[in-house]
Amino acid sequence: VPANVARVATEVAAAGREGVEVLLFPEMFLHGYDATEEQLRELALTQDSPELKQVAEAAAGAGVCVGVPYAERDGEALFNSMAVFDATGELVCNYRKVNLWGDWEQGLFQRGAPGSFEPFELATASGKAVTCGCLICYDIEFPEPSRALALQGAELLLVPTALGEGDVETATPYNVLPTRALENHVHIVYC
Repeated sequence: VPANVARVATEVAAAGREGVEVLLFPEMFLHGYDATEEQLRELALTQDSPELKQVAEAAAGAGVCVGVPYAERDGEALFNSMAVFDATGELVCNYRKVNLWGDWEQGLFQRGAPGSFEPFELATASGKAVTCGCLICYDIEFPEPSRALALQGAELLLVPTALGEGDVETATPYNVLPTRALENHVHIVYC
């Protein structure tokens, strides 16, 4: 986890120098999607962890909005989550994946609440704010979450993923994502 936090800080600083306003990392980036259950239980973070505070500081220092996925611990429960920081480093959203994919995710993580599909304002360093919504990977494959966010005013969806290789993995970015963007009149950042 510390090496991945350092990588986030490096990439955020570089993005800031290039004038990037929003930077999204892949699903489970801080822990790795290939981590074992034992590793995740040991290394899962809370929303107020020092590691996420470091990401917040990097976002504020570079003036870049950052979406960083991680394994979240809340009591004994684990969640596949994403923390979103605005350009001042404020945590503006902590989204917990609702639609868990496969036996591994379903056996390890708790589902986020279905009411999690709530848009939020993301303030950029340029002074513009955009209404965003979060989904994680498999969530985008269902039409309802994107639609719920769009109907509530979301203009931009932040969607990290950990897709592998194969037909489904090709169909999602090339067929599903453009469809979700078109049917809901939203932009999608997908990583």
